[in-house]
Amino acid sequence: MNKWNFGLWVVALLGLAQVGYALPGTPDREQLPEPVYDEQPGYVDLYWKAWDLAWDHVKEDDGLVQSPYMDEAWYSLTTGKDGRIWIWDTEFMALFCKYAPKVFPGIQSLDNFYGPILDGKSSSQIIHHPDNPAFFPWVEWEYYKFTGDRARIDTLITVKGYLPRYYDFFRNLKKKTRFPFSDQKVKLEFREIGFVWGGDQSGMDNSPRKDNGSILWVDALGEQALAALYIQKLAAEVGNKEVEKRFCGEYKRLCDLLNRYYWDKQDHCYYDLYEKDHSFTRILTPASFWAMLAQVPSRANAQKMARFALDDKRLGGERPWKSVSAADKAFVKNGGQYWRGGIWLPTAYMGIKALEASGQQTLADETAAKLLRQMLAVYQDFEPHTIWECYDPSADKPALDKKGNLVRKDFCGWSALGPISLFIENIIGIREVDAGKKIVRWDVCSKGKVGLRRLRFGDIQTDLVCENGLVSVRSNAPYTLLLNGKKKNIPAGESSFKLK
Repeated sequence: MNKWNFGLWVVALLGLAQVGYALPGTPDREQLPEPVYDEQPGYVDLYWKAWDLAWDHVKEDDGLVQSPYMDEAWYSLTTGKDGRIWIWDTEFMALFCKYAPKVFPGIQSLDNFYGPILDGKSSSQIIHHPDNPAFFPWVEWEYYKFTGDRARIDTLITVKGYLPRYYDFFRNLKKKTRFPFSDQKVKLEFREIGFVWGGDQSGMDNSPRKDNGSILWVDALGEQALAALYIQKLAAEVGNKEVEKRFCGEYKRLCDLLNRYYWDKQDHCYYDLYEKDHSFTRILTPASFWAMLAQVPSRANAQKMARFALDDKRLGGERPWKSVSAADKAFVKNGGQYWRGGIWLPTAYMGIKALEASGQQTLADETAAKLLRQMLAVYQDFEPHTIWECYDPSADKPALDKKGNLVRKDFCGWSALGPISLFIENIIGIREVDAGKKIVRWDVCSKGKVGLRRLRFGDIQTDLVCENGLVSVRSNAPYTLLLNGKKKNIPAGESSFKLK
């Protein structure tokens, strides 16, 4: 009996709900949320395609701290070549894996960074760019809302203190440092009011942001502010007053730096600064929205920033979230040339969540809908019919890379954030779940049949479907449904009521 058959036999024998990892073929759809969306059935097809492609990224490697894990698309388990894991990619993949935490090892994969970097644990794979963006606390918070796993949060905040320690690790990195878990020199370093960095390390490798000299990267500081905000929140959840107080202070300090130095009152936007004189680069990219996601700007300034940045001639338009402003001289209209215009799901998802964090839900939904429309058009009309690494800023096509070739296909990977997370959150309208408080917030926007079956949070599994103004609910346990802002107490079993 091979190890996979043995594993399945054990699961069946014990009657466990969790399915096996890294099996060939496709995931068991009965273990995944099932969307209902009659208004555009193509989105449902794209949704299932994303999960199927993501299944190919569940890998095993016994030399890692956590196995199985979500692979970014680099490691060949057959040849063992280029064995490396990426912080940036893994964080974003975890943000769609939260919808199936017992099937896809998203949050567990973060342990492959905490252990080697902070505890010196051995790793069979290189950590590629250890100074990649470090927004672990945001990802951990999103997972916690789905799982209610206080024990994990207590470990991260108090027992092992991984999140505060990683915040300090990122803040104290020095350029040209080498670590035993990586084969790249560090590019990040804090300099008085911000971080110097590199394109590869930031995740935006050939971005024109750094073309005219050394800069202080607004996203590095914004991501640290985001980390401080969510460490503070997580510490409050597990009652660690010392960590909560410390990171309340850290968050305020970083907000002050961003608003004092990086906010351009002329354009109403956050920009990178030239290191030599701290003047604005005025090169507009989605990186500016990390500060908005961290809730740094006032509500009024966030609205001004969105109007400016998402203008048709800048990052917005029919195909929003271009990776550099269409008005910038470096913008590549035809194909995007990676980060010189190409539309990337990680930064688009981040920007959409930033709009939500600043109270701009309608605009968030509008840009999400445009992005998904493009992804669906490419999936249906372009061969091969699949999901791509990034998308063309001016046409319904995949983007082109730095050499003019098509970008990588079957990329789920972070591109699953669109068909899975944005579809559920911004089209179907499942805004939030809270396993601890047993709450689901659902805004029903579609006029057709819409909903989500097998939504799991904590120990609860529920079906939510609205058709012709009638909401039908099935649940294995009671919970509170906030439906279009109105509170409904959902009992165990089946229930229905009119949408008002």
